[in-house]
Amino acid sequence: MKKGFTLVELLVVIIILGLLGLVVYPSIIRIINDSRKSAYDAQVKIVIKAAKQWGVEHSSELPDSGSTKCLRIKEDLVNGGYISNDEVKNPQDNKTLSGAIEISYSSNQYVYEYKEELRCQ
Repeated sequence: MKKGFTLVELLVVIIILGLLGLVVYPSIIRIINDSRKSAYDAQVKIVIKAAKQWGVEHSSELPDSGSTKCLRIKEDLVNGGYISNDEVKNPQDNKTLSGAIEISYSSNQYVYEYKEELRCQ
């Protein structure tokens, strides 16, 4: 009576599991990266919404046509109470969003854009 598995049977199972891992791993990594990107986009929308709220309350400071206004996320929005510290975390690296919000006036409306590389003076 035979007990256990032969070496060949164990190797076949290990090879099959390895091939499954090679097929599944890239898909899992893509799903994780896509979800981080979606979470990042959601965070940016929250920050822009807070900047729009700031704009409503500080309408006299909004730019005229042809000029721009820069809002610092930490100093203007977090310290001003428009957004919490938890809402400005970048889910991709778990650090604080490093850019700023640029407000401009175009086509009879204010445009709020998050610029990752923008630094306010």
